[in-house]
Amino acid sequence: MSNLPECIRVELAECNAFSVIAAWEIPLFLLPQVLQQAHDESC
Repeated sequence: MSNLPECIRVELAECNAFSVIAAWEIPLFLLPQVLQQAHDESC
């Protein structure tokens, strides 16, 4: 990893951070819809 140019290392780090953020944001975004749908079906 240390033999890569600095710009490539920065891009890899940003891409990795973005994928982690997206992995958290998608369930958090869908959770209210899933809960609302489950609530509607139970009533």
